[in-house]
Amino acid sequence: VGGLVRDKMLGLQSTDIDIALDTMLGEQFGQALLPFLEKNAKGEDAKAVVIKSNPDQSKHLETATIKVLGVALDLVNLRSETYTQDSRIPEQTFGTPVQDAMRRDLTINALFYNLDTGGVEDFTGRGLDDLRAGIIRTPLEPRVTFLDDPLRVLRAVRFAARFDFGLDSELTAAAALPEVQEALAQKVSRERFGSEIKGCLSGPDPVQAMRLLAQLGLFPVVFLVPGEGTPQPALDTSSHCVACMAAAAELLSAWQPAEALTTAERELVLLSALLLPLRGPAPQAPVKKVKQKGARKGQMPSMAAEIIRASVPGMLKNGPQKIDFVYTALPQLAAVHQALQGTGREAAPAAVRSQLGLAIRELRGDLWRVAAAVAPLLSLPAAAPVGQELPSAPVERSTSPSAGSTAERLAYLQELLAAAEAFQVSRAWEVEPLVKGQEGQALGLKGPQLGAATKALLTWQLGRPNATKDDALQYLRQEFLS
Repeated sequence: VGGLVRDKMLGLQSTDIDIALDTMLGEQFGQALLPFLEKNAKGEDAKAVVIKSNPDQSKHLETATIKVLGVALDLVNLRSETYTQDSRIPEQTFGTPVQDAMRRDLTINALFYNLDTGGVEDFTGRGLDDLRAGIIRTPLEPRVTFLDDPLRVLRAVRFAARFDFGLDSELTAAAALPEVQEALAQKVSRERFGSEIKGCLSGPDPVQAMRLLAQLGLFPVVFLVPGEGTPQPALDTSSHCVACMAAAAELLSAWQPAEALTTAERELVLLSALLLPLRGPAPQAPVKKVKQKGARKGQMPSMAAEIIRASVPGMLKNGPQKIDFVYTALPQLAAVHQALQGTGREAAPAAVRSQLGLAIRELRGDLWRVAAAVAPLLSLPAAAPVGQELPSAPVERSTSPSAGSTAERLAYLQELLAAAEAFQVSRAWEVEPLVKGQEGQALGLKGPQLGAATKALLTWQLGRPNATKDDALQYLRQEFLS
């Protein structure tokens, strides 16, 4: 039932196998199946694992999982659900196939494959038609469906973007209702927000997913800026955020070496672009300041970092820290690019070489290419930080960012990458000072002066990659001991 049937009907591969049982619980069926597997599945470590319900993690029902030939099968009984007004955790009872189908999130996810007859059964009466027509629809009236479990709004968006399906008009109207959006904010845990947005980011069309959130008015509900004690809706910058993300997606598509980026790096480029208009300082709670693990000393987190931390947690490992490292480097990368337009790489002064090297040194390997891909977006009108006057930027699919072209942004990115190679600073984080602690002390440098001299020497070296130790000693004598 569910994902496997849907995907097979679409001609897609799937390992999402759910078995619906009509006369017993999943654990009972799994335990009854074990003796057969132990006898016939030689070499298999046959066992049934029960996954208990856990409302705190949005796991509403108890399921059992059993492995057959290395494939996990989830076993769960047919069920009917009843919701209370203040929770998306339903009360469950045994149900019929029709009841089980009608309580599911979407018609395309409510298809059954009957193992006895070998046929697909569509108890909602619309699932097969919607699959053929490319429509995302709820089995029941969408307002009721969304008020019962508002997470289904985000799932509808994710599946629409995943399969390039359209949203049913009644679903669209229901998703935009204030009462549904309030229920989404109040009844769904922020961890589940993070999980769904992570699914959107890793899907085939993350831009369309964010565009749908914007069109439904859900963007400021999902991406909340934490305020004084409780998250508050951000200024609705959704159209600008989506425009920046669309530009980033087009750039990644045009950038041929982009396949060298890891999945995590690509997702960070898109997320950094999406929240680029929210890169300004976060509002601080009056009781205590939020200290972000990994942040630079004395640096307050950005709004974007706080959104990731508090509103969509868990969607990206160390996401708040990484996105702020990227944003901090952008002005330096932009300054380097501007300088190169006047001098070219060969004539670039040592100060420009050092500036690029220092930026890369701070970013290190996993963030340098990410920041290089985000930097060309700074010229977009939509990328202006919140607090500055924002121009209008429509979010329709046919609209592309107006400031410059993808080709120009690609040239910007390639110029930064080529400069890093030409200046020999593409791995600047590995550079060691030519004169180290004891050698500096032997020159007469001590205490804070030694620290300042070592830092200055590294900056000097990054601008002069062919310098020798003698050159470094002479530099220190001239700058600190003369």
